[in-house]
Amino acid sequence: MPQGNPQDLELALRVLRKAKVTNHIQTLRDGVEVLELILCEGPHAGCRIESGPKVILLDLKISKVDGFHVLHHIKADPRDGSEPIDLSKEANRDSSTITSSGLGLRK
Repeated sequence: MPQGNPQDLELALRVLRKAKVTNHIQTLRDGVEVLELILCEGPHAGCRIESGPKVILLDLKISKVDGFHVLHHIKADPRDGSEPIDLSKEANRDSSTITSSGLGLRK
C-alpha cells in the first residue's frame, strides 16, 4: 500500500482491519519503492514476480514517482500487471478518470 497522505493511509488500514483482512499488508513510502517491489528490483531483486502483491492500493500523488507513472510501469511489464489496483487520489477527477481509463482501470 503506497503511502501518500497519512490520514488516507490510516483510514485504509482501519477499513481493512474492520473487514478482518488477515493478509500481510506492506506500506511503502514512495513510487520508487513501489516500482522496486513490483518489478523485483533494488532491495527486492531476489524476489519472484509471482510472489508480489495480490492487490495494490495506490495513491496517485505519492512522492518521487507519481501514481500514474507507477501504473504505466505495472501495466507495461510483460511479466505481470494483472493484480487489481485501487486508486486513491486528491487530483482533478476528470483528468484522473481519462488517464486511468486509458490504462484499462476502473474506479
